[in-house]
Amino acid sequence: MLLDQKNYTCISSQEGSNGLGLKILVAVPPGQVLSEADMLEVQHLGYKLYEELQGRLYRGHPDEIAATKEERVEILRLFRGEAIFVEEIPSGYSQEYGRPWFVVTTRIGRIKIGWRKRVINIDWSETTNKKKAEELFKEEQVTKGDSYDNSFYIHAWGYEKAQEYLDKLFASQTKVF
Repeated sequence: MLLDQKNYTCISSQEGSNGLGLKILVAVPPGQVLSEADMLEVQHLGYKLYEELQGRLYRGHPDEIAATKEERVEILRLFRGEAIFVEEIPSGYSQEYGRPWFVVTTRIGRIKIGWRKRVINIDWSETTNKKKAEELFKEEQVTKGDSYDNSFYIHAWGYEKAQEYLDKLFASQTKVF
């Protein structure tokens, strides 16, 4: 049995400038009401659903698909033939809108790399190179790992700096396999 439209209450509504909109209408049986906690949960889920749909539309756009392929080529080119195996993983920065990141297995171990907004995040915590960012890149005025979080990452302002940092990582480590 369908309920009359007037019995529904809008609990969550999201819309964006790209034309995507989501509205969640809820009807409850007569004499019952949704608790504040229930309404907040529906709002939260509505927002998550909207973000997921937004991300899918974004990632599925032909221009975005082409740009993602080109970005993969550019990032892997930074390894100058050092890549043994490449695993694509979700963005470490934004699951909804971010392009994929990569875990690149190299002769010194696994390096996680990907764009984080305007910088390329390079994380070598899973390599045999145990030199911390502060030690390897002490002159660099960028975000670097710290002892509270992860001491083995650096943010590179573009491909040229990322290349410089990766070259230094490989040069400061002996061959493992």
